Amino acid sequence: MKDEFFEFAILLERALASFYEKIQKEEGLERIKSTLEFQATHSHEHAKRIAETANTIEKPQLGEKVILDYQNNLTKNLLLKISSENDINKVIETLADSEEKLGDLYKKIAQKMRDLSVYYETIAGEIDKIGEEEYQHRDLLLMEKK
Repeated sequence: MKDEFFEFAILLERALASFYEKIQKEEGLERIKSTLEFQATHSHEHAKRIAETANTIEKPQLGEKVILDYQNNLTKNLLLKISSENDINKVIETLADSEEKLGDLYKKIAQKMRDLSVYYETIAGEIDKIGEEEYQHRDLLLMEKK
């Protein structure tokens, strides 16, 4: 599944590549043309790498509709059961059972959140690597100074 963070990073890198391709033609930058070509190429490579990463990891889905349906069905069934029950102890057991089921549901939601955390940590790791490479690109550009 596509993720807005990946899509945004790809957009940024493609825009940066286009920028470097454009300024290669600017008068007065002939001396650093090969460095600008390198920058453009690496921006395209970053965009490609981000796209490949996006295709290799899948974003966990919370499944909000399933959760809402589960809770709605649980409460409807619960109401049906307790409204026709005259024994308060059975009502209490039924209510306690539904609380356990809700507890299980929340535990599953918490696990999905942990899964999302791992997913976003993976994205952050990839973006961080590209950030480090951008520092290297900065240093490469600074070496062009005379």
